[in-house]
Amino acid sequence: MDGANGVLLVAKDPETVRAVTSALGSGKRPTLAKVCGDLPELTAQLEQSPAGIVVVDIDPAPRRALVELGPIVGRFSDTRFVVLSRELQSDLLLEAMQIGARHFLVKASIGADLTDVLRRLMPTGRTRTGGHGSLITVFSAGGGCGVTTLAINLANELGLEVSSPALVVDMDCAYGAVGSCLGLSGQYGLTDVLDHHGQIDEELVISTALVYSPSLHVLLSPASVNYSDPAPLHYDRLESALEAFRSAYYHTVIDAARVGMDVAAGLASASDATLLVFQLNVKELTTARALLEALTRRGVPAESIMPVANRYRRRGRTIEMAEAQNALGRPITPICSDFFTALRSINYGQPLAQTAPRSPLRRELQGLASRLVNSHAKGARANRP
Repeated sequence: MDGANGVLLVAKDPETVRAVTSALGSGKRPTLAKVCGDLPELTAQLEQSPAGIVVVDIDPAPRRALVELGPIVGRFSDTRFVVLSRELQSDLLLEAMQIGARHFLVKASIGADLTDVLRRLMPTGRTRTGGHGSLITVFSAGGGCGVTTLAINLANELGLEVSSPALVVDMDCAYGAVGSCLGLSGQYGLTDVLDHHGQIDEELVISTALVYSPSLHVLLSPASVNYSDPAPLHYDRLESALEAFRSAYYHTVIDAARVGMDVAAGLASASDATLLVFQLNVKELTTARALLEALTRRGVPAESIMPVANRYRRRGRTIEMAEAQNALGRPITPICSDFFTALRSINYGQPLAQTAPRSPLRRELQGLASRLVNSHAKGARANRP
């Protein structure tokens, strides 16, 4: 059996077997290697020859099947499991995620979706970046200062800059602003990475993230997965998740607009750059100064923190840039005020590169992305033995 490309199917129902066989019968990757009649047969097969992906039909007793499947998922942690069922019920989906299944697929969509799901889950056998991707965390010093718009577009420009997708991670449990801005929703997101029982690795991150475009992937917040009852984020394994982000993507942008100070300090300490976004007014400048001081007191290097004055107007300012820089004790990167261009991007659910590619706002974000890419490249060269 081809362990890298082959798929094991666990099913007794002839109709399900036919549907999966038909979906995987094109001769292209992935291919169906074997059909197991039950979970004990699957266990024996995996002991004999490891498989990259296993598809399990959990009908007609889905709850009992998931209970029995859980220990197998935990034992064979290098294998990715997909479950099939007639109906997608929220309690079954939650239980499947809790035992470590990577995807829950309704049987009616086998023909249309199974191949794409399995291709996303197939092990690559290597890491994308060797663990050397960059992390950029974006904090907000005030509500409505445009931090999510900045995070989305910065990530997209980073992806375009290096011709490889960048990841934007949405940590906003209240609104799921990244998903809302891009018109995205899905079954899985950041919660499933942080709560994963097995190893948190690049394959888990890539298979959980949504592909928005060739330059931008998105890891949804709990609010974008289930707005009425978003799951809490547990940060016990945040460090492992951050390392997996580095391995999976050349650049990861974390939209951390609403996190506690302990989490904020952990993110900033692990990040190559921390953007502190605010508007140039007394209230947000005061908050930015307090946040900057709190982070540095917790050991975050001041030189890694980049204050960003968003929606900066060259005329009609109440606070001069020199005064603001003196208050923060740091240089400030201005991003121009281009409200209607940004609003158009939000209304269309598209990055500025699509809605306003020649706008001043997009050019300034391109410049910021280039600056961060060059800074990361210099740091990588300096760290080479």
